[in-house]
Formats: sequence, structure tokens, C-alpha cells
Amino acid sequence: MSKLIVSLTTIPSRVPYLSGTVNSLLAQNTRPDAIEINVPRTYRRPEFGTLDPAGLPDGLDVHVIESDYGPATKILPTVERYRDQDALLVYCDDDYTYDPDWLTRLTETSARHPDAVIADRWRSTLKWESLERWKGKGSAYKMRRALSLGQWRPLRAGGYVPDIAEGMGGVLIKPRFVDETAFDIPDVLWTVDDVWLSGIYLKNGHPIVPTGVDWREIENSAVVDGTAVRNIDALCDYEFGGFNRMAANLECVSYMRDRFGVFSGGRSLRWQDRFFGIS
Repeated sequence: MSKLIVSLTTIPSRVPYLSGTVNSLLAQNTRPDAIEINVPRTYRRPEFGTLDPAGLPDGLDVHVIESDYGPATKILPTVERYRDQDALLVYCDDDYTYDPDWLTRLTETSARHPDAVIADRWRSTLKWESLERWKGKGSAYKMRRALSLGQWRPLRAGGYVPDIAEGMGGVLIKPRFVDETAFDIPDVLWTVDDVWLSGIYLKNGHPIVPTGVDWREIENSAVVDGTAVRNIDALCDYEFGGFNRMAANLECVSYMRDRFGVFSGGRSLRWQDRFFGIS
């Protein structure tokens, strides 16, 4: 039987609130064989300082990691540890609590789709790009909606495909889904692990399959002592190299599309010249 491993990472400022997430993992109806946390010895963001593993909640197997892969640290070192083993690896965020049936949904869906990535929450790159394209075009958008009696949208919902697995909701993979390319993250792109990792899965032939749950009905962000943990040093508010979160997401989509031919839509050639000498 496959080992079932839950994996995550954290930062020092969130350690006092991590027990909410860990307790929800320990309370799963499908019990994991281990809950592992990857702690970088040195963080990419120097303002984080260092983390003392002694302050982490009970119930965690702690692994101190030499390389900080950004938020992808929640899973990449774990893939390395289980590379040649029969394992189901589930990664999740440290600022979220998970309902008791969460692991059951993921593992049961994986049993039906053994070569697929399983996600409780997902997004579509087409939706992102559609929304970005229409940002700031309020009058044109409103006019087209009015003329169509509300039926027109930039892209109809039926056209969206699940090509981004969101770590926030939990993602189940197998070690063989990830190759060495995943560890070589371009400098601009390390902040957007969901897009980066999803592109790796797709290029290796592993589609993203949702569990089918309506996560809006069960969403439960971690709040400890009145503190919304998701607001603490949140990456969604972080800008790196002149890229905010959405700009970095779209840059990563472009990179993965151009280098590996994944994600829907045409190639932009912006990255091909850099990597393949194509002009």
C-alpha cells in the first residue's frame, strides 16, 4: 500500500499560529502516515530571519532544507525524499485549515485517476488571461454585457480548463510526476509555485483532475486568537523584481507555455529567444 504523506512549509512569523493547520491535518478521517514540514536553513527573503524548529507544533516530522525554493519548498524536498518509493504526496498551505474529509477526497479521486494530479481547488490560465485582458476596460465590458442582455462574458465558464492546481486547497501527486526541471526555478518565478508546479506536471503528461467538491462551502481559513494567518507576510502582497503576484503568474504561464508547450493558448516567443536562440 502506498505511503500517504502530507507536506508543507512555513515561515517564522506564522509559527505561533501553525497549530490550527496541524490540528486539522491530525483530525483527518483518512490518516496520513506522516506530516512533514520543510524548513529552509536560510530564506530567500532575508527579512524572515531563521526559524527555530523547537517552536513548531507537535505532530510534525521536521526536515531542515539547505535550499529555499520559495513556496514550492512545501513539496520539492519531499519529492526528493520519496523519489523511489510508492507514495502519495499531498501538499498544502500553512495558513489554512482542512475539513476532516479532505484527504479522503484526494486519495479516492487519485484511485480513480492514478496518473493525474488531484486538486480540491484549481484555476484556469485562460480565465486569468481573460480577466487581465479586460482589466481597465470597464466601459467596453459593460457595453458588451448590456448589448448581449448579460449573456456575454470575456470567456464563457464552459471554456475554462483546470490547468493550475492550487496548493491552498491541497494537491496530491506522486514522486514520478516531478522531474529535475522542477528544481531549477527561474529567479522571477519562484514566488508563484502553483503555476510553476502545474506546468511541470502538465509537461510530464499528468493532467489536473479536481475532486469536484464545492470548496466555497467548506472553505475555512485559519484564524488563531483573532489573527487571520493568511494576512501574515502573504505572498499575494509581495512584489519581486517589479512583478506583483498576478504579473508573476502570467509571466510564469508565458515561460511554461513557450518552453514546454503547456497551458492553453499560443506561444509568445518571448522566452524562446532567451532559451533556444529563436528570434
